[in-house]
Amino acid sequence: MRRWSRWWSDDAGSASLEFIVAGVVLLVPIMYLGVALNGVHNQAMGVQTAARQIARVLSGGSGSADAVLAAVAAEYGMEPDAMRVEISCQPLSDPCPAPGTFVTVRVGTSAVLPLAPAVLDIAQSTAIPVEAIVVHRIPDGR
Repeated sequence: MRRWSRWWSDDAGSASLEFIVAGVVLLVPIMYLGVALNGVHNQAMGVQTAARQIARVLSGGSGSADAVLAAVAAEYGMEPDAMRVEISCQPLSDPCPAPGTFVTVRVGTSAVLPLAPAVLDIAQSTAIPVEAIVVHRIPDGR
């Protein structure tokens, strides 16, 4: 009985084992959280940039919104087909970006979490929606 109690209370050599267990239990989820938040932040910055640049192109009258969307999507590593773009004007006008109106550009997408499997549509059910809305005034003397 004495040998068992001596072995049980002896801590020699257990620090490395405790470090490995604590590192795996704590460090892996923290690293995954950091990678996931980085991905969501990247998508949020991408849709914000796309909305802002599309509004600028519409107010300037030069360039194409599709070309801007493709360029921003390529820069941020996003799929242009997965991005939703809505353009509206206030007050309502027949040519939507008419001089003197306010154009509202809404761009949205879904940020898929890393390592989420595509099986059973888990990747899409855990995706985080990201959206940006920009309102820009169209100058009168266009």
